[in-house]
Amino acid sequence: MARTEARIFVTIWRDEDFIALPPGPQRLYMFLLSQHDLSHCGVLPLLPQRWASKATGMSVADVERDLKALEGSAYPSGNPSPEIARTPFVIVDRDTGEVLIRSLLRRDGIWKQPNVLKQARDSADQIESRHIRGALLAELYRLPLDESGSDLVKRVTEEFIQDLEKAGPYPSPNPSPNPSSDPPDEGNGDPSGEGSADPAQGIGEGYGSSGGFPNSPGTLAPTPSSLSAPPPKRDRKLGTRLPDDFTVTPEMVTWFREHCPHVDGKRETDQFTDYWQSKPGKEGRKLDWAATWRRWMRTAEERSGPRARGTPSEPASKSTGAERAQEVLNAGQRVQRAIDEGTLKL
Repeated sequence: MARTEARIFVTIWRDEDFIALPPGPQRLYMFLLSQHDLSHCGVLPLLPQRWASKATGMSVADVERDLKALEGSAYPSGNPSPEIARTPFVIVDRDTGEVLIRSLLRRDGIWKQPNVLKQARDSADQIESRHIRGALLAELYRLPLDESGSDLVKRVTEEFIQDLEKAGPYPSPNPSPNPSSDPPDEGNGDPSGEGSADPAQGIGEGYGSSGGFPNSPGTLAPTPSSLSAPPPKRDRKLGTRLPDDFTVTPEMVTWFREHCPHVDGKRETDQFTDYWQSKPGKEGRKLDWAATWRRWMRTAEERSGPRARGTPSEPASKSTGAERAQEVLNAGQRVQRAIDEGTLKL
């Protein structure tokens, strides 16, 4: 079910990491939290072109810049020192076209509600990105289950973790740009860590603190295997997501005019792009987008084309209005002749 509201904690304005962000990334974070297609596990489709259209004067380049700041990759150097590095507010996988608001599951209180947590678990099945699945698994490990007295919450959480672990081990969702230069005791760059004393909605317990996983009582500890291992080679048969700059080519227009004369091409193409760009996970990937577009248009033509009237056993009449009027007149004349000849009694 689509979201109808977003929770923003007032303590967000006391979080030093969030306050340190420029206005653009702050706005983008609020914007992502309020999207209708944000799933309960915190994932939504990556749609920078659509997001840019929601503010006058904003460009796709602006969105990408702000997104990189939220990713934690817009710092002075490609491999910043631990003193200035911050774990990301979001995890972005541009190959699969997915974005994870990393701590939504925990900070929004979703994990405390068994029915909503089940919805989050179901929506996680649609996540294609192994980086994002690994980050989500790390977040589940961090849930303070000792704060919940519900056995159902604990059982659903354990089942959720088992679901994600089946496809592990995962690559680090935020690998260092230069792993060889990292000191051996600095961890693996996974976005998690001990938070600020004043937790707010967002990164870890705060927004951008660094460090390892907390191991407080009731908190599930992560397994090392879930945070390493290189990603597998991608299967070309998986296809790609619909590009943000998808356009109809002249060849497609020629085909359309021949096969879909009763369809509003612009309106249907807009609906086509809106539908497929918002389709998450594996179902949103196709091998041939031009062929997918043609199938969409053929379906629209079947809906919009003229339909013959009449019953299945009686084909529709192809006569014109004037011909039908003449048939009525002829029938009347036949009746009048029968009356005159006395063969028809009134």
